[in-house]
Amino acid sequence: MVPYDWNALREAALACPAAFPLTPLERTSVLAQHAALTQREDELDRKRNVRVGKVLVGAGKRSSGAKAKNLRILRRGIIEDGLRANEQAKGCLLPVKIIAAPVRTASVQFVVEDPAGNAIPVQLFHVPARLKKEELSEWWSFGAAFGIKEPSFRSLRDDSYYIRIEFPADLVRLYPSSPLLRDISFQPTIRHPLDAESVDELKAAGNKAFKAARWAAARAAYEWALDSLLSSTEPSPSSLAPTLYSNLALTLVRLGLPASALQAVDAGLALLGNSSSDPLRLKLLYRSALALYALERFTEALSRLDGIFEADPASSDALALQTRCRARLVEQQSGPSASTLRSLFLSTRQTLAYTDPLTRPDIADYINTSALSIRPIANRGNGLIALRPIERGELLLCLKPLAWAGRARPAAMKEEEGKLRYTAGLNLWTEQQDPWGVVECVSQVVWRLGLEGKAGREWEEVGQLWAGDELARAGADADDLPSRVEGIVTFNGFHLEDISSSSSHDEPEADLFHAPTALYPRYPSALNHSCVPNVSYTFLSTLFLLHARTEIKEGEELVDSYVDAAEDLEGRARKMRGHGFVCVCELCEEERSAGAEVRRRRQDLVEQAKEIGEDDLASGGVRERLSALVSRLEATYSSTLPPPIRPALYIPLRLLSQSFALSSPSTGSLDSIRTELRALASLGTRFKGDEGYERTTAPPLMRDMDGVLSALWIAREWKKLGSEDKSRHWVALARDMEAGQAGAEVFDLRYGEWAARHGLDLSTQGS
Repeated sequence: MVPYDWNALREAALACPAAFPLTPLERTSVLAQHAALTQREDELDRKRNVRVGKVLVGAGKRSSGAKAKNLRILRRGIIEDGLRANEQAKGCLLPVKIIAAPVRTASVQFVVEDPAGNAIPVQLFHVPARLKKEELSEWWSFGAAFGIKEPSFRSLRDDSYYIRIEFPADLVRLYPSSPLLRDISFQPTIRHPLDAESVDELKAAGNKAFKAARWAAARAAYEWALDSLLSSTEPSPSSLAPTLYSNLALTLVRLGLPASALQAVDAGLALLGNSSSDPLRLKLLYRSALALYALERFTEALSRLDGIFEADPASSDALALQTRCRARLVEQQSGPSASTLRSLFLSTRQTLAYTDPLTRPDIADYINTSALSIRPIANRGNGLIALRPIERGELLLCLKPLAWAGRARPAAMKEEEGKLRYTAGLNLWTEQQDPWGVVECVSQVVWRLGLEGKAGREWEEVGQLWAGDELARAGADADDLPSRVEGIVTFNGFHLEDISSSSSHDEPEADLFHAPTALYPRYPSALNHSCVPNVSYTFLSTLFLLHARTEIKEGEELVDSYVDAAEDLEGRARKMRGHGFVCVCELCEEERSAGAEVRRRRQDLVEQAKEIGEDDLASGGVRERLSALVSRLEATYSSTLPPPIRPALYIPLRLLSQSFALSSPSTGSLDSIRTELRALASLGTRFKGDEGYERTTAPPLMRDMDGVLSALWIAREWKKLGSEDKSRHWVALARDMEAGQAGAEVFDLRYGEWAARHGLDLSTQGS
């Protein structure tokens, strides 16, 4: 990773060059520079060159909270009195037309002209990278008119300037009949392809674009037609308006903007009569149900579908959507079924095998509201509190992401998605270079906040999330919204590690750059850290699943570990510090009290064990060496009151167990079993009962899969020793451990390949 001077970057971000009056830029030069940029990027694309842009992530990025109609229109453009570079034109709206097609770098860049014909470069940030080149040219098409709310002019080193827009919604599309364009004339040579088209022609253009899956172009054509139709003073074919609203609604559903789609439907329904059998009315009702389904308002969606069934009880589309709504309502109340989770596991594994990107599962969000609630906790902000006793293995949350990006298996991903340009964030809060998925998550959230507004799901969810100590929590309508979303994703985003993937945890730096990142609704964000957890979160596809890892008492806080507890104290503390956590769990307290010298000794002994090669484990000398390392490690802990968790012992004990097993490869080894039990105990596992039939009174509290694999190892050794009953019992114990981690429903799928290699049948049950 490239080292950065974070103080210098922070100073540069806060620096404010001297303001100076705006003067027109040389038009030919502006267009030539943009043409050269476009040519360079096209050439790099043809050569398949991968580029990584960098942006600063931090405070100070602003948006305009004003409504366009309430702003003073700069009818003379940038020569309007008082406009200055390095200042924001507060209270003003600048009408512009796009005169050079957009090109993506770290931002989306294009050129506009103002009403006076002055050419100005624009850099637009927080535009999702999933928008391809052709889509950019449809969102910001040549000749299209826009209003820039409260534009910010930034100077460049050559004394020129550009308009910097952090919030895409501050660039407002203006159609010819807009009152904001009244008495404004742009250069007649700059024309949009749909200029002077009739309403019918605009509708036809929208239909053509829709059939070609050019959703942004279809949206613009339908909105343009509606704007022309509804603003006309002439008698108009009002019957066309509901059709346009219907077409627009479906287009908005395809664009992933369900709240806007619902508004379009309701506008169309308001123009129709009360005839329940009107085909257009039925079409609008169905499209409103689609939008409500996407918003997870399933009961309302069913109500809209009932209106369809009154006229057409056999509507196949409505019946299919009704079935899906009812299934989602069951999931909202009880969580996904075992068969649903198993199907998702298998389909996700197949998706990853074919190196396709992960998708958003068609499963309802589930919050076990009888079991947990978000409550303020002294010195810890908000946290999750148990409302009743919670049994080990209970599913507490199943949530889809608000946004996600990145690659689940970067090394194997096919060329994309052909993705050649990435934008990484230099994060001034954590002083780290973020994976590109973090910047993309921010862009997705900012994008939808702008397009959906307060009607969208994100507005309420994002407004409740913590944005860090500097920005705190101020709601989604704060004027520093872009920075606020950056803080929210920084301090609330999760790194996805899908449980169906067999990839290694030891990711190279290149893979970390592609690490998938997701932002979830507020419940996961309220889950505080402890190296010794009582719950376990996992990811299946992009689903966030939270299970109770241990039995939890009423009133107890739910906590999970955001770091590998096997890492040294300093490493864990360093990772937590960037996110405002200081852990005071029993593991951290024991290691602090032991002192730096003891911690270094433990780390050194563990590293000595790791250096032993797999081929050497069968030799007796290695067993003696590992036994000595274990004894020396145990001596670093208190002999009078040894801590219940001693993770440093796990790897040496695991290796020692394998060494014993290799000494009796065919017949099994009691020494291996007993050593593996000690390894499990080092992770906090506690047992009762006779040998071979132990019951866990406390499950392993760290290292995710390792505890389950240790239990399966013991099952394997009992089977080799000829005790099928004890082997089945330990398979059942392994399943019970997994119930508190990823869930027992997918146990045989997650560990099936390992079990098959070692001759175990995971379908068997023990006593």
